[in-house]
Amino acid sequence: MSEKFYPFSNGSQFNDWQDCNCERCKKYDQNQADPKKCEIDFEIGMAYLGDGSVDEDIARRMGFIDNPEAYVWKCPEVDWTDEWMNKCKQKQNNGVTK
Repeated sequence: MSEKFYPFSNGSQFNDWQDCNCERCKKYDQNQADPKKCEIDFEIGMAYLGDGSVDEDIARRMGFIDNPEAYVWKCPEVDWTDEWMNKCKQKQNNGVTK
């Protein structure tokens, strides 16, 4: 049996993490209906509806194991959307760093 991890201390942290990663990713499925699109997104959605825990494999893949003290961290498997990348490039071109 795999060890369970609780990557989010509350629903707000879950939403903030998902906003900074999942919602800016090409694999994001707002309805979380297809785990084949992104197993991490699917599993954290199931955790949100359940007891908040994910298996060790998901915790590792989503970067939680390497960032247990961070409130929000970058998902190692994120594939940024073109829209998000264009916004980042525009900010860089305008000298905006925040």
